[in-house]
Amino acid sequence: MINNTIEQLRVMKMSAMASELERQLEDPESYSQVSLNYTVRKTRLERKAIHSLIWRFSII
Repeated sequence: MINNTIEQLRVMKMSAMASELERQLEDPESYSQVSLNYTVRKTRLERKAIHSLIWRFSII
């Protein structure tokens, strides 16, 4: 399945993305770090959105 994805990325002329996916598969530690960074950023954005809503409704 992953090999098919890599092949399709190359067909769509996204060879840099295909190469990066291969690199991440060879080094799982780098892939888990990316996932962790995404989760932290997503959580921060969700917190900001909640605070914004609380602030907006507390002024009314």
